[in-house]
Amino acid sequence: MAAGRPFVFTSIAMVFDHEPDGPHHIDHERTARDNYGRHKIAGEDAITAANPQAMIARIGWQIDPTQPGNNMLTALDDWQRREDRVAASRAGTPACSFIADMAAALLSLIDQPHAGAHHLDSNAQEAWRFDELALALADCFERGWQVQAHEDYRHDQRLIGGTLQLPGLSSRLSAMRRRH
Repeated sequence: MAAGRPFVFTSIAMVFDHEPDGPHHIDHERTARDNYGRHKIAGEDAITAANPQAMIARIGWQIDPTQPGNNMLTALDDWQRREDRVAASRAGTPACSFIADMAAALLSLIDQPHAGAHHLDSNAQEAWRFDELALALADCFERGWQVQAHEDYRHDQRLIGGTLQLPGLSSRLSAMRRRH
């Protein structure tokens, strides 16, 4: 903590390449091969070198039903619009969370600092495949997506371990279904 204030750096699951496959634990070697993942690794290393008490929060794809932007619902809407379908791998298991749960977890880290890496993933325990999740989101949020399952992309991207456990995807999806 610099000047007595906790510092949280938000990183991403993409610090881990699909080889070796996940789920990825906190102590696993970061294996990113693409520029974005390597950039995030460099950021994690720079933050840790500058502030050993910093917290690194690795997150997956965010799901936000209320806002446009870089989130899963918006991306799948765009895929449907551009390609007349949502191609979703049944061989892929994404790291992902609802943004409200992620925000609460980040605030918790600030309130109760614990230096080091933290994996924040609502899919860590339930292991929803991407095709299952796309279908559930389409149902829950009344999207007319044409979900087409494939097996072209194989990767268990889940982030396992850490001091915080986020609510599972099914708890949030069940609550939202009841409201519709």
